[in-house]
Amino acid sequence: MDSAGRTSHSHAVLTGPRIIPTPGLICDYARNGHMSHEEARTLIESISPHRIWKNSSYVTQLLTLLEWVQQHR
Repeated sequence: MDSAGRTSHSHAVLTGPRIIPTPGLICDYARNGHMSHEEARTLIESISPHRIWKNSSYVTQLLTLLEWVQQHR
């Protein structure tokens, strides 16, 4: 969800066909088995310096959730 409580899965459209997914969508991919939890974490951490995610409590919560799920599998 975005800060206004709406479901939002694409954060930014760049020049060309590239779309940057939201951290929530990346976590959904991991939860649904489309990528591993480690791949999701790596992707979020790779994108974070280029977006406003670095100090986001929302992103921190998602990363914590990914770690918790991975440890309790």
